[in-house]
Amino acid sequence: MDGQQLAMALRGAYLLFHRASQAQLVQIIEQTAADPDTADVTADQLLLLSVLDSQPEELTQRQLTDQTFSDASTIRAMLVLLEQKGLVSRRADQHDGRARRVSLTAAGRRVVSRLSKQMTPVFNSLAESIPAEHQAPLAAALAAIASNFDRK
Repeated sequence: MDGQQLAMALRGAYLLFHRASQAQLVQIIEQTAADPDTADVTADQLLLLSVLDSQPEELTQRQLTDQTFSDASTIRAMLVLLEQKGLVSRRADQHDGRARRVSLTAAGRRVVSRLSKQMTPVFNSLAESIPAEHQAPLAAALAAIASNFDRK
């Protein structure tokens, strides 16, 4: 397999998983449309909320950018929307006035709790599609790829 074939295989796997998770999330949101806590949250926003929920303390926007493999402008735009929805709060870092610290609000925690439970089958189907003995080596290979590109 050459580099282009590998790149296309990785891209294809990512896009198929992303589409499946987005479709599942849309279906869940439609089913819970009457629930104002879960209305109008995208898969990418849920990922951001989930990262915040998994941390014991606030994160900087830079840390969120790094942990989600996104770019600063995309993270900032999502945070502005999530802040308007009352799901996150942002404040200036007391040690670095240029940095913003982000945390989940109570409403944000409710959204993560409700939607994450309903997304579990999607994540489980991903895990089940890869033989157990290949999961750790695959995760290590993907981390190596990410690390290589992160240094550039």
